Amino acid sequence: MPLLHGVLHVHVHEAVDIATTARIQTVGFLKKYVCCGMLPELSGSCDPYLCLDVGSTRRLRTRIIAATQHPVWDERHEVYLADEADELKIEVKDADVVGADFLGQAVIPVSEVIDGKVLDTWLELTDTAGNVRYHQELDGDKKPSRVHITIQFVPVGAEEYKGLQYGEVPRTYFPLRRGNRITLYHDAVATPGPVPDIPLADGSCYNESSCWDDMYDSISQAKTFIWITGWSVWTNTMLKRTPAAPQNSPTFGELLVKKAEQGVRVLMLVWDDTTNNMGLHAGVMATHDQDTYAYFKGTEVTCVLCPRQGGEEDSILQKFSRGNMFTHHQKTVILDAPFPAGADIPVVDGKSPTKRVVAYVGGLDLTNGRYDYHHHPLFETCCEGGPHCEDKYQGCIEGFDPSKPGPRQPWHDIHAKVEGPVAMDVAINFMERWSKQAGKLNLHKLTSLDDEAQDILLPEALRLFTSKRQQLKGRVKGHMSLRMETIKAQDANLAVTGLPSAELWNTQLFRTIDSGMK
Repeated sequence: MPLLHGVLHVHVHEAVDIATTARIQTVGFLKKYVCCGMLPELSGSCDPYLCLDVGSTRRLRTRIIAATQHPVWDERHEVYLADEADELKIEVKDADVVGADFLGQAVIPVSEVIDGKVLDTWLELTDTAGNVRYHQELDGDKKPSRVHITIQFVPVGAEEYKGLQYGEVPRTYFPLRRGNRITLYHDAVATPGPVPDIPLADGSCYNESSCWDDMYDSISQAKTFIWITGWSVWTNTMLKRTPAAPQNSPTFGELLVKKAEQGVRVLMLVWDDTTNNMGLHAGVMATHDQDTYAYFKGTEVTCVLCPRQGGEEDSILQKFSRGNMFTHHQKTVILDAPFPAGADIPVVDGKSPTKRVVAYVGGLDLTNGRYDYHHHPLFETCCEGGPHCEDKYQGCIEGFDPSKPGPRQPWHDIHAKVEGPVAMDVAINFMERWSKQAGKLNLHKLTSLDDEAQDILLPEALRLFTSKRQQLKGRVKGHMSLRMETIKAQDANLAVTGLPSAELWNTQLFRTIDSGMK
């Protein structure tokens, strides 16, 4: 059996003369003549989508084209393979409110593509027994159902890397960015200073910092915008607890409300745990999402609860299951910050900006239980006045009562502060999610970056992309090219200055969910 190890480039063009099933015809008749068209969308019509199987596994699915027997998908896909298979199987199905009907299939022997040649072909669709399916016209003329597809297999090691930078991962959404400063954190709190166990090339030791202390300072200094994404965001979280005097530090919710009242545009995308939307319990994951939303309601902070969304290729049932069974796990804080002392501030359009974009990204949620040290104390910090006296989290013991003696659950995770051009990629990710998930009434709130008075260093393409005139029309036909130009552009002005070259990072941001952004 041949081994396919590489990338399968697939261009799904269109299909013609799709033969419908008796069920589609019957439901269509009932919908039109009995129910006066009141049945749900996708019922009683031919709504095709195409799937590609490699061996016994499904590897590709197009979006649904509603109410047509001549769908035009015009979609390009890259399928990554390390599979033994004799054939590639194409299936066309009719999407319905629940489930899907089989409309036909076609088989491509692996021997026709494994040599790397481009296969551009029309394939006749058959039933499972191999009989060609036909679409019958009103005049009685019968035409075979066909699908147009182009496939090329590129084995590992044969990819074209022209245009890629050294060390850049190909076929990703964001390119490699040079000239970044990256501050790495392990755990939420640390004692700033050199770490003897981490020597550097020049003989010195790595100087670590404290994540939540740095984040608190950055939020406090922000003058224009603060954007936050989170799986769980708890408004009672206190970022600063050292020394152990919680009464001297505002909660995270109080801090954000204060910044918003100062005129800072605070926008939040918090994952919506739909299991608690009825208000009957705290939710399966206990992420405080409803409490967080209620806390900021009526304030200047805009908090949007957003479930996981699929792309256009998902059926209604898949979208429902995705929204209820999967999460958004991005944890980012993006904000404006002053330039550090000693930085060479670039001149843009005859002006020298005073602020830049900085981002925090990683694995630490801004919620209960995450505040922890490298030594992970279990008891001593839970005493009265201690850092965990109001945050005694224990998710491993069922029925745990934090008011009674017992160990808190330690929490170990990593995070990073990113400065330079890669911080703009984190910002773009937020912009795309906001334009997709925050609703039309909130879309204009991203345009604050375009105000010249804000004086923030931005790449030229992004200034245009976020302008009030454009209103983030990333989903409008013809505007996608501007968005991609913004993402792929390299702006030397964004590179961090004032640091030795050995301290500058080449950084590439990876995002695993793209279909829901389009």
